Amino acid sequence: MRPRSFSGFSDHGLLSHFKRLVDHDRATTAELLDCLGEIDSRKLYRSAGYPSMFVCCVREYGMSEDMAYKRIRAARVARRFPAILAMIADGRLHLTAVVLLTPHLTRGNARDLLTEAFRKTKAEVEGILARRFPRPDLPTRLTPLLSRGMAAAQLVPEPVCMTSPEQTPGPEALGVGSALVGARAVSGSAGSESAQLVPEPVLGAVEPVRAPAPPKIVPTSAERFGAQLSFGRETYELLCHVQSLLGHPAPTQDLA
Repeated sequence: MRPRSFSGFSDHGLLSHFKRLVDHDRATTAELLDCLGEIDSRKLYRSAGYPSMFVCCVREYGMSEDMAYKRIRAARVARRFPAILAMIADGRLHLTAVVLLTPHLTRGNARDLLTEAFRKTKAEVEGILARRFPRPDLPTRLTPLLSRGMAAAQLVPEPVCMTSPEQTPGPEALGVGSALVGARAVSGSAGSESAQLVPEPVLGAVEPVRAPAPPKIVPTSAERFGAQLSFGRETYELLCHVQSLLGHPAPTQDLA
Protein backbone atom coordinates (compact mmCIF):
# COMPACT_ATOMS: atom_id res chain seq x y z
CA MET A 1 0.00 0.00 0.00
CA ARG A 2 1.38 3.38 -1.03
CA PRO A 3 1.10 6.39 1.31
CA ARG A 4 -1.95 8.43 0.44
CA SER A 5 -1.72 12.08 -0.50
CA PHE A 6 -3.84 14.28 1.76
CA SER A 7 -3.07 17.51 -0.04
CA GLY A 8 -6.68 17.82 -1.16
CA PHE A 9 -8.03 17.73 2.40
CA SER A 10 -8.76 20.85 4.40
CA ASP A 11 -7.69 20.81 8.04
CA HIS A 12 -11.26 20.11 9.13
CA GLY A 13 -11.72 17.49 6.44
CA LEU A 14 -8.50 15.71 7.43
CA LEU A 15 -9.51 15.59 11.10
CA SER A 16 -12.97 14.28 10.17
CA HIS A 17 -11.43 11.60 7.97
CA PHE A 18 -9.09 10.60 10.78
CA LYS A 19 -12.00 10.27 13.23
CA ARG A 20 -13.81 7.99 10.78
CA LEU A 21 -10.69 5.83 10.55
CA VAL A 22 -10.40 5.65 14.35
CA ASP A 23 -14.06 4.65 14.67
CA HIS A 24 -13.63 2.04 11.96
CA ASP A 25 -10.48 0.70 13.65
CA ARG A 26 -12.32 0.31 16.97
CA ALA A 27 -15.22 -1.50 15.31
CA THR A 28 -12.82 -3.75 13.40
CA THR A 29 -10.86 -4.50 16.58
CA ALA A 30 -14.04 -5.54 18.40
CA GLU A 31 -15.03 -7.79 15.50
CA LEU A 32 -11.52 -9.27 15.35
CA LEU A 33 -11.66 -10.09 19.07
CA ASP A 34 -15.05 -11.72 18.67
CA CYS A 35 -13.79 -13.86 15.77
CA LEU A 36 -10.50 -14.64 17.53
CA GLY A 37 -12.35 -15.79 20.63
CA GLU A 38 -14.43 -18.23 18.58
CA ILE A 39 -11.37 -19.62 16.77
CA ASP A 40 -9.62 -20.03 20.11
CA SER A 41 -12.66 -21.72 21.62
CA ARG A 42 -12.85 -24.21 18.75
CA LYS A 43 -9.05 -24.69 18.86
CA LEU A 44 -8.91 -24.32 15.09
CA TYR A 45 -5.21 -23.47 15.32
CA ARG A 46 -4.55 -27.19 15.83
CA SER A 47 -5.80 -28.07 12.36
CA ALA A 48 -3.36 -25.48 11.01
CA GLY A 49 -0.53 -27.29 12.79
CA TYR A 50 0.09 -24.85 15.65
CA PRO A 51 0.30 -25.80 19.34
CA SER A 52 -1.48 -22.69 20.57
CA MET A 53 -3.53 -19.70 19.49
CA PHE A 54 -0.60 -17.47 20.38
CA VAL A 55 1.84 -19.26 18.06
CA CYS A 56 -0.77 -19.28 15.32
CA CYS A 57 -1.31 -15.51 15.57
CA VAL A 58 2.42 -14.82 15.46
CA ARG A 59 3.41 -17.31 12.77
CA GLU A 60 0.31 -17.55 10.59
CA TYR A 61 -1.01 -13.99 10.81
CA GLY A 62 2.20 -12.04 11.35
CA MET A 63 1.26 -10.43 14.67
CA SER A 64 3.94 -9.31 17.08
CA GLU A 65 4.13 -11.21 20.35
CA ASP A 66 2.71 -8.23 22.23
CA MET A 67 -0.10 -7.75 19.73
CA ALA A 68 -1.04 -11.44 19.86
CA TYR A 69 -0.90 -11.59 23.66
CA LYS A 70 -3.17 -8.58 24.15
CA ARG A 71 -5.75 -9.66 21.59
CA ILE A 72 -5.96 -13.26 22.79
CA ARG A 73 -6.29 -12.12 26.40
CA ALA A 74 -8.98 -9.59 25.50
CA ALA A 75 -10.81 -12.08 23.27
CA ARG A 76 -10.99 -14.65 26.07
CA VAL A 77 -12.29 -12.22 28.68
CA ALA A 78 -14.81 -10.85 26.16
CA ARG A 79 -16.34 -14.32 25.89
CA ARG A 80 -16.99 -14.16 29.66
CA PHE A 81 -18.18 -10.55 29.52
CA PRO A 82 -19.52 -9.85 25.99
CA ALA A 83 -20.30 -6.20 26.82
CA ILE A 84 -16.57 -5.54 26.48
CA LEU A 85 -16.82 -5.82 22.70
CA ALA A 86 -19.38 -3.01 22.49
CA MET A 87 -17.27 -0.87 24.83
CA ILE A 88 -14.22 -1.31 22.61
CA ALA A 89 -16.23 -0.65 19.47
CA ASP A 90 -17.58 2.70 20.68
CA GLY A 91 -14.37 3.82 22.38
CA ARG A 92 -15.40 3.52 26.01
CA LEU A 93 -12.56 1.04 26.61
CA HIS A 94 -9.24 0.62 24.86
CA LEU A 95 -7.49 -2.71 24.44
CA THR A 96 -4.79 -2.01 27.02
CA ALA A 97 -7.41 -1.20 29.66
CA VAL A 98 -9.14 -4.52 28.98
CA VAL A 99 -5.86 -6.42 29.38
CA LEU A 100 -5.11 -4.63 32.67
CA LEU A 101 -8.60 -5.31 34.02
CA THR A 102 -8.75 -8.96 32.95
CA PRO A 103 -7.11 -10.61 36.02
CA HIS A 104 -9.50 -8.76 38.35
CA LEU A 105 -12.85 -9.14 36.58
CA THR A 106 -15.48 -11.33 38.25
CA ARG A 107 -19.21 -11.73 37.85
CA GLY A 108 -19.63 -9.68 40.98
CA ASN A 109 -17.46 -6.67 40.10
CA ALA A 110 -17.34 -6.59 36.29
CA ARG A 111 -20.11 -4.03 35.79
CA ASP A 112 -18.70 -1.52 38.29
CA LEU A 113 -15.07 -2.06 37.33
CA LEU A 114 -15.67 -1.73 33.59
CA THR A 115 -17.80 1.38 34.13
CA GLU A 116 -15.15 3.01 36.29
CA ALA A 117 -12.56 2.39 33.57
CA PHE A 118 -14.62 4.15 30.84
CA ARG A 119 -12.38 6.40 28.72
CA LYS A 120 -9.54 6.22 31.22
CA THR A 121 -5.87 6.27 30.24
CA LYS A 122 -3.58 3.35 31.02
CA ALA A 123 -2.14 5.22 34.03
CA GLU A 124 -5.64 6.01 35.32
CA VAL A 125 -6.70 2.36 35.01
CA GLU A 126 -3.56 1.31 36.89
CA GLY A 127 -4.55 3.79 39.61
CA ILE A 128 -8.05 2.30 39.84
CA LEU A 129 -6.63 -1.20 40.19
CA ALA A 130 -4.08 -0.09 42.79
CA ARG A 131 -6.88 1.42 44.87
CA ARG A 132 -9.25 -1.52 44.52
CA PHE A 133 -6.64 -4.29 44.65
CA PRO A 134 -3.65 -2.98 46.64
CA ARG A 135 -0.40 -4.88 46.38
CA PRO A 136 2.51 -5.13 48.85
CA ASP A 137 5.26 -2.54 48.59
CA LEU A 138 8.16 -3.41 46.31
CA PRO A 139 11.30 -4.46 48.20
CA THR A 140 14.05 -1.86 48.30
CA ARG A 141 16.97 -2.99 46.17
CA LEU A 142 20.15 -1.13 45.34
CA THR A 143 23.03 -3.00 43.69
CA PRO A 144 25.95 -1.80 41.54
CA LEU A 145 26.44 -2.60 37.88
CA LEU A 146 29.89 -2.49 36.31
CA SER A 147 30.44 -0.25 33.32
CA ARG A 148 30.86 -1.54 29.79
CA GLY A 149 34.63 -1.18 29.90
CA MET A 150 35.17 -3.30 32.98
CA ALA A 151 35.87 -7.00 32.72
CA ALA A 152 33.08 -9.45 33.30
CA ALA A 153 32.90 -11.62 36.41
CA GLN A 154 35.25 -9.46 38.50
CA LEU A 155 34.83 -9.43 42.27
CA VAL A 156 34.89 -5.82 43.40
CA PRO A 157 34.57 -5.09 47.15
CA GLU A 158 32.22 -2.11 47.32
CA PRO A 159 29.63 -0.71 49.75
CA VAL A 160 26.15 -1.33 48.45
CA CYS A 161 22.67 -0.58 49.79
CA MET A 162 20.73 -3.80 49.77
CA THR A 163 18.57 -6.12 51.78
CA SER A 164 19.66 -9.62 52.66
CA PRO A 165 19.15 -12.29 49.98
CA GLU A 166 16.46 -13.87 52.15
CA GLN A 167 14.50 -10.61 52.16
CA THR A 168 14.95 -9.83 48.49
CA PRO A 169 13.21 -12.14 46.01
CA GLY A 170 14.62 -12.29 42.52
CA PRO A 171 13.03 -10.46 39.59
CA GLU A 172 11.37 -13.63 38.39
CA ALA A 173 9.51 -13.98 41.71
CA LEU A 174 8.47 -10.33 41.62
CA GLY A 175 7.43 -10.33 37.99
CA VAL A 176 9.67 -7.34 37.26
CA GLY A 177 12.96 -6.76 35.52
CA SER A 178 16.37 -6.91 37.16
CA ALA A 179 17.23 -4.17 39.64
CA LEU A 180 20.57 -2.80 38.51
CA VAL A 181 22.51 0.10 39.90
CA GLY A 182 25.94 1.75 39.98
CA ALA A 183 25.69 4.18 37.21
CA ARG A 184 22.07 2.89 37.36
CA ALA A 185 19.76 2.25 40.28
CA VAL A 186 16.43 0.77 41.26
CA SER A 187 14.59 1.71 44.43
CA GLY A 188 11.46 0.17 45.89
CA SER A 189 8.41 2.11 47.05
CA ALA A 190 8.31 4.34 50.08
CA GLY A 191 8.00 2.38 53.28
CA SER A 192 9.27 -0.86 51.79
CA GLU A 193 11.79 -3.21 53.40
CA SER A 194 14.65 -1.31 55.02
CA ALA A 195 17.98 -1.12 53.24
CA GLN A 196 21.30 -1.44 55.07
CA LEU A 197 24.71 -0.20 54.02
CA VAL A 198 26.93 -3.27 54.01
CA PRO A 199 30.41 -3.71 52.52
CA GLU A 200 30.11 -6.75 50.37
CA PRO A 201 31.88 -8.21 47.34
CA VAL A 202 29.72 -7.67 44.30
CA LEU A 203 29.90 -9.92 41.31
CA GLY A 204 30.57 -7.94 38.16
CA ALA A 205 28.29 -7.81 35.16
CA VAL A 206 28.50 -11.08 33.30
CA GLU A 207 26.03 -10.17 30.56
CA PRO A 208 26.41 -7.17 28.22
CA VAL A 209 25.10 -3.93 29.72
CA ARG A 210 21.75 -2.96 28.22
CA ALA A 211 20.52 0.58 27.69
CA PRO A 212 19.03 2.02 30.89
CA ALA A 213 15.27 1.82 31.17
CA PRO A 214 13.37 5.11 31.51
CA PRO A 215 12.22 6.12 35.01
CA LYS A 216 8.98 4.43 36.01
CA ILE A 217 6.56 4.91 38.90
CA VAL A 218 3.91 2.24 39.49
CA PRO A 219 1.00 2.57 41.94
CA THR A 220 0.84 -0.37 44.32
CA SER A 221 -2.14 0.87 46.33
CA ALA A 222 -4.17 4.05 46.76
CA GLU A 223 -1.42 5.81 48.73
CA ARG A 224 1.71 3.84 47.81
CA PHE A 225 3.97 3.96 44.77
CA GLY A 226 6.93 1.90 43.58
CA ALA A 227 9.73 3.71 41.77
CA GLN A 228 12.35 2.56 39.29
CA LEU A 229 15.01 5.06 38.29
CA SER A 230 18.62 5.51 37.26
CA PHE A 231 21.25 7.76 38.83
CA GLY A 232 25.03 8.23 38.86
CA ARG A 233 27.72 7.56 41.40
CA GLU A 234 27.65 11.08 42.86
CA THR A 235 23.97 10.68 43.74
CA TYR A 236 24.65 7.20 45.07
CA GLU A 237 27.39 8.48 47.37
CA LEU A 238 25.18 11.33 48.59
CA LEU A 239 22.41 8.85 49.33
CA CYS A 240 24.76 6.62 51.31
CA HIS A 241 26.08 9.67 53.20
CA VAL A 242 22.55 10.74 54.13
CA GLN A 243 21.79 7.20 55.25
CA SER A 244 24.80 7.24 57.57
CA LEU A 245 23.77 10.64 59.01
CA LEU A 246 20.26 9.33 59.70
CA GLY A 247 21.58 6.14 61.27
CA HIS A 248 20.55 7.11 64.81
CA PRO A 249 17.10 8.75 64.30
CA ALA A 250 16.27 6.36 61.46
CA PRO A 251 18.04 3.11 62.37
CA THR A 252 16.34 1.15 59.59
CA GLN A 253 18.09 3.39 57.01
CA ASP A 254 15.08 3.05 54.73
CA LEU A 255 15.82 4.52 51.32
CA ALA A 256 12.56 6.46 51.07
